[in-house]
Amino acid sequence: METIEHQLVAEALKLPNKTHVDSPVGGEDQNVVIKEHGESKQKEDVSHLEIGNHLDLLDFASGSKLSGSKFVFLKNEAALLELALSQWVMNMLSWERGFTALTTPEIARQQVVEACGF
Repeated sequence: METIEHQLVAEALKLPNKTHVDSPVGGEDQNVVIKEHGESKQKEDVSHLEIGNHLDLLDFASGSKLSGSKFVFLKNEAALLELALSQWVMNMLSWERGFTALTTPEIARQQVVEACGF
């Protein structure tokens, strides 16, 4: 016999995960600039993708193979920068705010996953 909670979760899983009504529909060509700060110091626009590829910081082929299109692996200095920023924040929280750092298992019970909206 199913409990009411299980029935509610089953129904909730049927609901679509909709984006905000102001979010543009379509590809990147539909993006809308809301606000810009400062002026560009470059003579021509260069995207972060071009910079990342030129400096060998991004691996789109492996990222999209593993996770799907538009996912990326950070490599070299980009990966080290992300780790350094994470370490800096963890140190700041742990030492200055009494935060207890934890690492958790890579797997979760079904009810936990469902409770998170997946």
